[in-house]
Amino acid sequence: MKLVLHCVLWLSTVLSYGQTVNTTNIILTIGGSRSNEIDSWDSIDTIFFYKLPENQLIYKIIHGRNDDIDSWDEAIFFYKVPEDTLIHKVVESNIVSLNPINLENVPVGEYNLKYKNRFKQLVITPINLKAQPINSVVLYPDVVIDYPQNTLAKLRNKDTISINYNSYGCFHTDGNILIITKKKDLYIAKLYTEYCPFFSYNSKKDKYKFLGINKSLIKSAIMTPENIKEFIRFENELNYAEDGGCTTIDYYEIASKYLNIKKRDGSCAWNGFYYLKASIFGKQE
Repeated sequence: MKLVLHCVLWLSTVLSYGQTVNTTNIILTIGGSRSNEIDSWDSIDTIFFYKLPENQLIYKIIHGRNDDIDSWDEAIFFYKVPEDTLIHKVVESNIVSLNPINLENVPVGEYNLKYKNRFKQLVITPINLKAQPINSVVLYPDVVIDYPQNTLAKLRNKDTISINYNSYGCFHTDGNILIITKKKDLYIAKLYTEYCPFFSYNSKKDKYKFLGINKSLIKSAIMTPENIKEFIRFENELNYAEDGGCTTIDYYEIASKYLNIKKRDGSCAWNGFYYLKASIFGKQE
């Protein structure tokens, strides 16, 4: 489910030992890193707010199952710690038309937000809540911490790298082959539709011999710097692909002199090949 989560903390002042402590409103968005897309809470389980410099845990926001025994909805739970006081709960059925969720009296200052991203990496995001009515914070759980792998940079003239992609689900099968060839300083990408494998039959041995995949060229394009960045993102994030319990399974096989890998993604959330293909060739109908 696509959503924007707004956590609104009303601006106020709190008197403590004769001192005034400023508080602020936070608009917290679970965002998608591509084209300002909105991600969902399925990408994050828990967000922890640590107040600096003490590194003291102040709040935690948990995405989990609703505790109503008659409901299968998921919910967003807001707690103040260390008391573990439940401040607010929003059930999944109300998220689309979400009203502001009130967490009161968050002091201004520096914080570390800690959470695990979609790839199960621990992410630490520093934020500075200023003394102003609203502070906007956007978290991007759909990116890995860094992107060190760059196979395209290793290709020499006429070298190729191929991606064989197949997707199988309850109501679909899909497949493409993407071949990238380096020609001098350019990268030429060609997209093929994958048809059925073809065989030859040996009547004497009563056996079939696999001859290859019958494929047809759909499009070709010269890759732009943005396309190259998307490929780098694709190959780094592919390292974290794993079965996730989804009924749709995406299979990836990459072959080149410098990278050979087979992966399967069952998350129903990453869609790495879709974004790579859309970046190079445009979105398909």
